Amino acid sequence: MTDLLRVFGFFSLTMALSFAFAYAFTRLKLGRRQVVPPAPDSSLQIASASGSYRSRFLEASREGWRISAPLQRDRFVPLRIGESLVLQSAHAHGVRIFRTEIIGRCPESHTYLLRPPQRVHDVERRSEPRDESVAQMPASVNGVEAILRDISMAGVRLVTSATIAPGDLVRVEASSTRLAADGWVLDSKADSVGSGPARLVRIRLV
Repeated sequence: MTDLLRVFGFFSLTMALSFAFAYAFTRLKLGRRQVVPPAPDSSLQIASASGSYRSRFLEASREGWRISAPLQRDRFVPLRIGESLVLQSAHAHGVRIFRTEIIGRCPESHTYLLRPPQRVHDVERRSEPRDESVAQMPASVNGVEAILRDISMAGVRLVTSATIAPGDLVRVEASSTRLAADGWVLDSKADSVGSGPARLVRIRLV
C-alpha cells in the first residue's frame, strides 16, 4: 500500500511540474510581442547619453537594424559601438518606442547597425483627451507664428508656416495656455493660415 502511494505521489508531482512548466512556457511565449520595425526611410528620434538627435530608418535584416547616422545641426553625430539608444518612431495613433544598442557602424556610408529590439512600447496619442477650446489661439514654433488647433497632456496640433519636417525637434510656445516646451514633429500636411500656405503639424511634447 505504501509503495502504491509513493508511485501515485510521484506521478502526481510529475504531472504538476509538467503543467507548471507548460503554463510558464505559454505565458513567456505570449508575453513576447513581435517587434515590427519602422517603415524604410521613416523618421526616427534618437536619445542617447550624449543627447537627442534625428535619423532615418533604412532596413531590417538578419544582421540587425540599419539607420542613417544621426544628425544635429546638419552634421553627422559620432556615436560609439555599444552605446545604448532609445528610438522613437511615429505611427498612426502616437509614438512607438524601442530600446537597443549600437553593434556596428560604417563610416563610408554614414550608417549604424543596431541590435534588433526585443520589446516595443506604444504611447497612444488617442488615450490623451484633446482640449479643442484653445483652437485659433496664437502660438509659435521655433519663433514662427502659429495657430493652435487642439492640445493635450502629451502633444499639440497647430498650423504654421514654419519650415519644419517630421523628425525635427522644435520649441512650442503659447502664452494663452502657458505652454512652453520642446517636442518632436510627428507629421505634417498641407493647410493654410491667413492668406498663405502652411502646414497642419502634430507635435509630441517631451
